[in-house]
Amino acid sequence: MKKWTRRGRKVVYRVRRTPKHFEDLPEWARPHLWRPLREDLWPYELPEPVPIRSMPEIPKPQVSPRKQREEIDVTITRYSPSGEISRREAEIRMIRFIRTERVTPWTNPTALRVGWPAVIASIAEMIASWDEAKTYPINDPRPSWTPTPKDIADSEIVVQWFCALNPPALGGPKINSLQAVLIARANLPTPTWDEMAVLLDTDDPKGLYERALNVVERVANGQPAFPGVFRYIPDPIEELRRRNRLYRERADSI
Repeated sequence: MKKWTRRGRKVVYRVRRTPKHFEDLPEWARPHLWRPLREDLWPYELPEPVPIRSMPEIPKPQVSPRKQREEIDVTITRYSPSGEISRREAEIRMIRFIRTERVTPWTNPTALRVGWPAVIASIAEMIASWDEAKTYPINDPRPSWTPTPKDIADSEIVVQWFCALNPPALGGPKINSLQAVLIARANLPTPTWDEMAVLLDTDDPKGLYERALNVVERVANGQPAFPGVFRYIPDPIEELRRRNRLYRERADSI
């Protein structure tokens, strides 16, 4: 209904809630179209009725296509000798080595597992702890990795590059940050840099990865891992072999 104020200036629209109760509508609720309740009692001519338009259906937002994960192409066709290994080849061989260590059974009687038990055990423990904690959001089914016989044979070479990243003479942890970032990057499926930042608790996982590759490339080509930093560091491979011999001797004496 339409109600005039006492001064006859302001129009108020109201709704009858009960026979004796009326509710005034707010200013923003003024109707633009109306019709009498009883057209047969309306004494004036009515205009043509306005067609009622239904609300258009709002299309549901389309789900944006899922962004594909960046996968590292580890295809390799040539194993270059030391001194001719490119940065890309060194990266691929390192990733294939880490993935191979993840799936190769411990019963495999290779020189790799006999010669480097401490390092290989540390890699396995780190990967297992990450999988158990599930601290990074990877929900995709994990693709499988099947090493080739060449991967098994190449592991004995690449593990020396891996050990050179953390010389035993420095007395650091079994696996340092340079080694950890390589292990993380070799995961399947390949984690994003944001996931690696959470995984490794670092603000710059990409920069850390690039520094690790710098060292790997130098060592793969027979250069010092950390040139100019230390004047004398015992050969990391010989030092690791010495520690492993001591470990086996103590185990045999028990």
